[in-house]
Amino acid sequence: MTIIIDHRPVRRSSRWPGTRISHRQTPGPLRQSLSDVLSAASRWIAAQRIAHRRRQTARMLEALPYDLRKDIGWPAGGSDKAERS
Repeated sequence: MTIIIDHRPVRRSSRWPGTRISHRQTPGPLRQSLSDVLSAASRWIAAQRIAHRRRQTARMLEALPYDLRKDIGWPAGGSDKAERS
């Protein structure tokens, strides 16, 4: 018995319109717009995470005692100075 295995890639048809350029399918208009929306959403989510971390760090630094904030160069609020005077 002889088994023949064909390792050539199978050409798959796509429901999305596009053209084949160097064995890669270019995205159709629907796929491209969906990709644009998803990438914009991911950029917005990343920006929100960065802003949240920045606010979290600021709250943590503001919670430190006056002397520590002064030592690291973080601006101390006026209310802390009034308590220390």
